[in-house]
Amino acid sequence: MKKKPLLDQSICFFIKAALLLFLTGSVFSTRAQNTRYIKPSASGLADGSSWANAANNLQAVIDAAANNDTIWIAAGTYQPGNNQWFNLTKPLNIYGGFSGNESALQERSPNTAPTILRGNGSSVLRWTGAGIKVIDKLSVTGGRGTGAGGLLCSDGVINISNCRFFDNRTSGNGGGVLLTNGSAFIQNSIFYNNAAFAGFAIWAQANVISVTNCTIADNAYIYHPYTNANGSTIFSNTNSFSIQNSIFWNNTHAISSLNTPLHITFSNIQGGFSGTGNINSTPLFTAEYKLQPASPCINAGDPQTNQTGYAVQSGELDLATMNRIAGTRIDMGAFENESVLPVRFGHIAATIQNQQLVVKWSTLTETNNDYFDIEVSADGKHFKKLTTIQSLALSGNSDLPLHYEYIIEATQVMFLPVLIYLFLLCFLIDAKNRKPFLIILIAGTATLWGCSKSSSRPELVSTKIFLRIAQIDRDGKKEYSKTITVVNQ
Repeated sequence: MKKKPLLDQSICFFIKAALLLFLTGSVFSTRAQNTRYIKPSASGLADGSSWANAANNLQAVIDAAANNDTIWIAAGTYQPGNNQWFNLTKPLNIYGGFSGNESALQERSPNTAPTILRGNGSSVLRWTGAGIKVIDKLSVTGGRGTGAGGLLCSDGVINISNCRFFDNRTSGNGGGVLLTNGSAFIQNSIFYNNAAFAGFAIWAQANVISVTNCTIADNAYIYHPYTNANGSTIFSNTNSFSIQNSIFWNNTHAISSLNTPLHITFSNIQGGFSGTGNINSTPLFTAEYKLQPASPCINAGDPQTNQTGYAVQSGELDLATMNRIAGTRIDMGAFENESVLPVRFGHIAATIQNQQLVVKWSTLTETNNDYFDIEVSADGKHFKKLTTIQSLALSGNSDLPLHYEYIIEATQVMFLPVLIYLFLLCFLIDAKNRKPFLIILIAGTATLWGCSKSSSRPELVSTKIFLRIAQIDRDGKKEYSKTITVVNQ
């Protein structure tokens, strides 16, 4: 059989690759339809299909959701019925902290009011059943009764991130969280002013429990009329219970374990606890449980945290949506000390106006700052530098707000994500076909780039782009702003 010319084979591959990208995008688009939206006041069709059609009945949306659906909840307070709780029996991903117009999780602002789930005479949340469950940026408070105070979770795996559990009380076990069976991974969260008979903050009789970069403070014992037992702030009867980079302070009673030893490292434990990197020093909290500049918890966490492949991972941002590692190494507790940041970012916005990408941002303070890199991405994970902007601060230092603006032809930016993907595809081609593919790609890129100079097609400026700003200080150290989505106006 006569073989196709090498160039024809490359063109076929190029077409197939483009088709694959299209189909992949279609799959992601379909999955996005499984996100449901909640606001304190319903709007539009009130079916939860979008922010414009947001529902306001959280339990109804939970009941209607399919397994592994995602629920986005805007800032506000949500309560179940009288003496009821939010009842969940399927794996779901529940995120709070939205202002109500975001299109990506990265767009949530630290200045957005909290999403509060408040009890109404009983526990706040009860979650049963197998599967993986996620809650993120929720405040769980006001739980009361004889069962769990804030959250009861049995079976499956629950991931708790960036949450606040406070003012939950029960005469039973688990003031903040009661875990039975299953496993739980808790990070960047805070437990304070909770109370229970045992496990004032956390009561766990489960498989694997991991607590990373959490603050557990001011939790108390509730007297039980049938026993004089003293309870504990954290109770463990698990196969594995580990605590890393956390603060345990000013609780009524200590941490206790039944049958299984606790593994605690790089944490500030009042009264002391044997383990690598542990300390026993007043944490010097602010009123919000953040760290004062002189706190011994600053730069005291596990120095390998967040390194690729390392067991201890705490994410890129802390509970206040600030950079998770701001100093020489990670801090203990739910919050990084903001005073050590070389740059404190203020408002960041990026819009497409009249075929131009307009990026505006402000800094609240700058210390030893040299310049900024504006970076863009097609997926929010893999970024490419767009340009460099020098700091406006005199000698890199400023205690006053400074404002920046950068403008570029939007059509030039739109092609970057596509080109990144196509160049990556080159490495999937065998060596003998790679050269013709590159020739076609370079020629096509030149043509498209040239056309983009005069193009005014609206589809070119509808491509989704993520953007972040990297700050580089005079010592070469780099820190990142939060990631935002470019808004097409």
